[in-house]
Amino acid sequence: MREKELRIGIEQLITEVESHLLKRSEGLLIHVFLPTGYGKSEASFQIAELIAKEYSEDIGVPVERLIHVVPTKYLVEDLLQRARARGLPALAQSMFMNPSFKAPYFIQPLIFTTFDSYTMNYYRVPIAEIRSIASGKSLGHTEVPRYSILTAINIFDEYHMFVPGDSPSRDRKFESKAWTCLHEIIKELLRVGVPVLLETATPREDALRQMKKRFLKETIRFIEIEYDYAGRKENQRIIINDQAFAIPSLEKKIKTDVVGECSLESITTDELLEEDFTLIVTNTIKESVRVFRAVKTKAERCFILHSRLMLDDRLKRLRKIREVLERRKPITLVSTQVIEVGVNLDFRVLITSAAPISSLVQRIGRIGRGVYLDEQEFIVKIAYNHSRISSGLYDGVYSGELVRRTVEGIRSIRARGKEISWKIPSSDEIDFNGMKLVPYNRLAYEIYSACELGYDNDLARLLQYFNVPYLRSKNILEYIIKLGGLIRDSVILPVYVPEERERVKNGEGLEFRPERLVPVKAENLGIFLRGSRIEIDIKYASKVLLSSDGKIMTILSNPRDEIWYELVPKEVLAKLLSRMHAYLGNRLVSLESLVAKPESYDQEVGLVVDL
Repeated sequence: MREKELRIGIEQLITEVESHLLKRSEGLLIHVFLPTGYGKSEASFQIAELIAKEYSEDIGVPVERLIHVVPTKYLVEDLLQRARARGLPALAQSMFMNPSFKAPYFIQPLIFTTFDSYTMNYYRVPIAEIRSIASGKSLGHTEVPRYSILTAINIFDEYHMFVPGDSPSRDRKFESKAWTCLHEIIKELLRVGVPVLLETATPREDALRQMKKRFLKETIRFIEIEYDYAGRKENQRIIINDQAFAIPSLEKKIKTDVVGECSLESITTDELLEEDFTLIVTNTIKESVRVFRAVKTKAERCFILHSRLMLDDRLKRLRKIREVLERRKPITLVSTQVIEVGVNLDFRVLITSAAPISSLVQRIGRIGRGVYLDEQEFIVKIAYNHSRISSGLYDGVYSGELVRRTVEGIRSIRARGKEISWKIPSSDEIDFNGMKLVPYNRLAYEIYSACELGYDNDLARLLQYFNVPYLRSKNILEYIIKLGGLIRDSVILPVYVPEERERVKNGEGLEFRPERLVPVKAENLGIFLRGSRIEIDIKYASKVLLSSDGKIMTILSNPRDEIWYELVPKEVLAKLLSRMHAYLGNRLVSLESLVAKPESYDQEVGLVVDL
């Protein structure tokens, strides 16, 4: 008997997991397709409680924890906050988060982490010891996080964000890298009998077919849990037709319009800014700053959210936004894609730049959630500008072809007098209270049907080599550095924002405060990874970073954990970035962060980078 009533789909998922824990005679892979707002995270909370209360003392059930892996640090922070509010013993691991809540070895009963951190720990390069491993100071406690992973239920949430297709053609190598890494990890986990859950709100049938082909063997128990309003019967899938969730969602009418050749601010009326609950989503930080500055004079309560905010500012801003929504005061939030997953906010109006269907589903998932608002009519306006496609890229971020097909699909549905069911998936069209609705999952299937899923066989062989037990962590780390990372298409660098009153002087010590770090892509700082070489454009870098006489201001540390400011020439900085350590004279040092110019950080819009 559960302590609280759960949704049908969540109850079914927990039942399947518990059944496996009781017998665990085979590997387990569960694929979960449930819509946005359904509460998939509730299953993680319940399963973690189940493990702690009923199985932690049972030596016949070798599961000690739950590790919930997500794409973004925003989602990590949101899940951690909600879990701890319930009294669960949860900790987390991601870059640029409060160190007091970090669990770099994944030992605690409930862990939330980004895929970046997870892969490093999985491949025996402990996040907590990267610098000491790189410098040779330590061999690393490599098997501790690996043990934690192998004795856990591993959940990969919103895994569709690593499926190739949405990103531009120039990033196909990146896409296949992330997708290949996910495949190799899951394959190895299943081989040794570790239970794996794949969760998504945006189905990719092409990805699911590829996973079935690669993973399914006689020793693997495969379960599909899928939401379907039509409730069709299938032998191989557990179909969830939760009317208690569907009816209130369908009663919320979402009107979708595509507006061509215009800016976001031009379709944001004064009425929406002054009297409504409006979310504006852009595809780039640069556009979000421009739109924010254009609309903030018309909106009494206007906020901006993106990845280039200090941790302190980001958390304070989210708290303020929630306070305004709880008081049901009109609000305008301008955000980038960081809003797509994990930020549990609730709006009535969405005005968004055009994007592939999977991104639109997540963005529209931020309206009509029933968290703060009880309205029944919602507005979605999608701004599409064909002129913003250049070299096959839309806004330099997404595949122009996929964005075009998404927009054409929406326009075709609207031209037939129908709307889109953005909240409720179904195998058939939905006829509800006189409304004709085309389910978003059917539209997604049509759009992605022609996508090719890349798989990097060379990388796969290298990842398999990483599993060799006698391979040292330092060697694995060297390979990862040469690859430019296992997941991302760009190196993310920490940039420290000094306080206004803080003295920044070469050779001066400081009290390092991680909450003042901002993550920035290396190329936005004039730092470019060219294969195994790193090139630094001092002129570009000096627009954002403190510099003097051709040297860049950094924060360095030594093996005695002393921390200080240091101006370093670009040759030394390149070594620090490529090796994670270097010698200054006869001193072995590691890079903690770069240092921003005080004027580069705006308290309202964050770190200003216009490269």
